[in-house]
Amino acid sequence: MRIFKNPSVEQLALIGFGVTLAVLLLVGGIAWNIARPLSDMKSVDHSRKVMSDFDELRSRMDRAENGQWAYFLTREKSYLAQRDLDLDDTKRIFKRLNDLTLDNNDRQARIRKLQAAVDARRRILLNSQAVFDAQGFNAAQPLFIAGREATKTVHRIMLEGGQQEDILLEDRKSDELFRLKIIVTSIVLLLIFLALLSGWIRHLLRERLALARTSQAAPQSLLKTGALQDAIFNSANFSSIATDAKGVIQIFNVGAERMLGFAAADVVDKVTPAGISDSQEIIARAATLSREFKTPITPGFEALVFKASRGIEDIYELTYIRKDGSRFPAIVSVTALRDAEGRVIGYLLIGTDNTTRLRVEAERKQFELTLQKSNIALEGAKAAAEKANQAKSEFLSSMSHELRTPLN
Repeated sequence: MRIFKNPSVEQLALIGFGVTLAVLLLVGGIAWNIARPLSDMKSVDHSRKVMSDFDELRSRMDRAENGQWAYFLTREKSYLAQRDLDLDDTKRIFKRLNDLTLDNNDRQARIRKLQAAVDARRRILLNSQAVFDAQGFNAAQPLFIAGREATKTVHRIMLEGGQQEDILLEDRKSDELFRLKIIVTSIVLLLIFLALLSGWIRHLLRERLALARTSQAAPQSLLKTGALQDAIFNSANFSSIATDAKGVIQIFNVGAERMLGFAAADVVDKVTPAGISDSQEIIARAATLSREFKTPITPGFEALVFKASRGIEDIYELTYIRKDGSRFPAIVSVTALRDAEGRVIGYLLIGTDNTTRLRVEAERKQFELTLQKSNIALEGAKAAAEKANQAKSEFLSSMSHELRTPLN
C-alpha cells in the first residue's frame, strides 16, 4: 500500500492516531471476548512453525543422502562429515517439533512415528556406508534398496503431516479471521484503514498458501525423479558406467554387465573404461583431439572424457572388449558429474550396442552394390540386343539388293 511508503509527518500522525485507537478498541474487544482467549499453541504462526520444521527436516535428510552418494563416488570424507552434521540437526528439529505439539496427542503420535522412520533411515545410511567401505558397491546394494523404501516412508509421513497441518492452519486462520471481524466491526471510525490493512494481509496469505502448495508438490516430484533414476540405472538396454574424477569405475550397472560380460565386482575400484576399450582407437582419438584442441592429450581415459570435462557434449563410436575377448561396436555418450561448486567429481558413460545398426548398414550397401551390378549387366544385354537387331536389318537389306539385281 502506497500510504506505507515514505509517509509525511501528517500521514504519520494520522497513522499513529488510527493505530492508537485501533489498539484501544482491540484491547476492549479482547477484554469483551475474554471467555475465548487467544493461545499461542492454537495460533496460525504456531502451525507455520511446525510446517517450517517439516520442510527443514526434509531438506536435512535429502542433504544427508546426497552427501553419502557423493562419498560413494568420490571417497571424500568431507561429505560424510556434512552428512553427520545434517543427521545431528534432525535431533534438534524433532525436539522443537515435540515442544510445538505438546497440546495435541494426534500430532505427538505423528511426530513419534516420523522420528522412528527417520531413525530407521539414519541406521540404513550408516550401515550402507560401513558395508560399502568393507565390501564394495555390490554388497551394499540391498541396503540401497532398503534405504529408498525408508526414504519413501519418511516422505509419505511428512506429506501426511503437512496435509494435516494445512487443515489445522486453515481452521486457525478461520478462527482468527472471525476474531478479527469482531474487532473490525467495532472500529467504525477506522473502517477504511482496516479494510486496506485486511487486503494487504489477504495478499500475504495468498502468497503463503501458494508457497505451501509448492512445498506439498515437491515430495511427489522427488519420488518421480527417484523412480526415473532407478529405471535408468537398472536398465539392461544401456550400459551405465560411473567413474570418479580419476576415471576409476565406481558404478557398473546391469546393462554394462550384460553387454560386456564383466560382473561389477570385476571392474569397480579396479580399472578405467579405457581398460575395456580398443587401445588403437583410443590412441587415434587422442591424436585427433590433440590436433583439434592444439594441446597434447594422453592416450587413455583422458582421451575418452576430454570434451566432457570441458562442458562439451560428446557422443562417439568406440569398440568395447568383452570379458571373453570378443569385441563389439558401441555408441557412447559422456557427461561430467559436478558438485555444488562446479568441480568435476566423476564421469558418466552411457553406451548402446551398435552391432545391429552397422549390420543393417552393411546389408544395405551390399544390396546397393548388387543392384548396381545388375543394372550394368542389364545395360550390356540391352546393347547386345540392339547390335543383333542392327545386324539382322543389314542382312535383310543386303539380301533384298542381291535378289533385286538378277530380277531386274
